[in-house]
Formats: sequence, C-alpha cells, structure tokens
Amino acid sequence: METCAAIFLCEGPTDVAVVGACLEKLYGAATEELSTGKSRLYHSKFVISDVRFGMFAPGGLEEAEKALVSIATDRAIRGRYPNLKHLCLIRDSNGHEAVALASRFRNLTADIGNPETPPVEVPNGSFQLPNVILSQMLMGDPAFGASDRNAVDDHVVDCLSQLNRSDLSQLAVAFEDITGMPPTSKQFVNLAMTLDSHLGEPTRYYENVVKNASEGWVEAFIGRIGLEGIVMTMIQESQRC
Repeated sequence: METCAAIFLCEGPTDVAVVGACLEKLYGAATEELSTGKSRLYHSKFVISDVRFGMFAPGGLEEAEKALVSIATDRAIRGRYPNLKHLCLIRDSNGHEAVALASRFRNLTADIGNPETPPVEVPNGSFQLPNVILSQMLMGDPAFGASDRNAVDDHVVDCLSQLNRSDLSQLAVAFEDITGMPPTSKQFVNLAMTLDSHLGEPTRYYENVVKNASEGWVEAFIGRIGLEGIVMTMIQESQRC
C-alpha cells in the first residue's frame, strides 16, 4: 500500500470486491496484489495509468474509521505513504439518511489534524488537510425498502436484476410465498449464489456479478457513489507531476 495515491478503507470485504471489480471493468485496472484468505483483512491494489489505488477492509466499520484516523494523523504511518493524497471511507448506509451519515463523518474528522491545521470542508462532503483529502463513500440504495440494511448487497441485486433471470425471479417468489416477506437484498444474493452453486465466501461472487454487468451500469454506479471523481482526480494529478 506504500505506493498508493489513494486508499479506500472499507467496512467489509464485499465493498472491496464490488469497487475493485468496477475499477477492473471500466478502467482496465491491473491487480498488483490481492489476498482473500481466511484472514479478516482484505487487501487489494489496483493500477490505472501508473496510479495505484489501495483498498483495505480491516474488519468492520469501527475498525475502518480507526484506520482512517490513524493513517491521517500518525506521522510514523504517514511516512510510509509518501504518495498518498486521498483517504476514503467506504461504508454501508444501513438505513440511515445521507445527511446523518455526512454529519457523522464530519464529526469523525473534527479531531483530525491539530489546532493550527484543522480540516477544511471542500465540495462533495470531503475534508482537506494540508497533504491529504478525506472523503466518505456510501453503499446501499434506500429504494430497497426499510426492511433492508441498505448495504453493498443492494447494488449486487441491481446487477443480477439486469440479467432478467427467470430462475432467480421464480425462486424469489417462492421464498416470499414461504416466508410471507420478500427477500432482503442479502437474501436475494444468497438465493442467486445457491442457484449458481457458488459455495464459500461471497466476495468472489460479488466480483463476478459486477464484472458481468454492462459498462453502462458500472459507469452509472461509480458516478453515483463518487468513485469516478476520485479516480479521475488522482490520474490528472499524476499527469501534472
């Protein structure tokens, strides 16, 4: 991660899987290192136009927030990242309003820096420190309803729905007939995994679903969550150097 211009600190490994698949699908990103073993940590590094983007899931939202604060404030840690210009927290909406989550992120950044150099809020809810920008990216679609957590799984369901799979639709109907409730987004993905005989952790399945989506869907998705802006800014800055 030491060579990265931007690092995404993710709530969970499925966030890394989905965002990483988007980088590979749309930008032809090369994977420099990837570890998806039994460890709770999930690391990836993607290279686009010689710019390196790191992703790191330390094991839950609280740990991801701690990692963001540590990397932003600890001089010893920052010394290991000489090229770092952007830190982004990726988290699930979890049914919360975007305004409330923006306020939470503002509070998280309030103690970062020191009295002489407090973070300055810049467009799109990001915060500028003297040598790094802090931002937040939200996963989940409120349109999936109050019964869902509004998490990264929502977007995977959207990908699967684009394929118009009758077998999956029929299974979802059968699930609702039995339980009296439509499947949540995570349950819907689990049904798809069962139909596709995918066993084990869902991260690889999520990657494959996104990679099989249309480029139009990926373009719209990365624009909606703010990923495109970060990628293009980092590439443009590298070209000016």
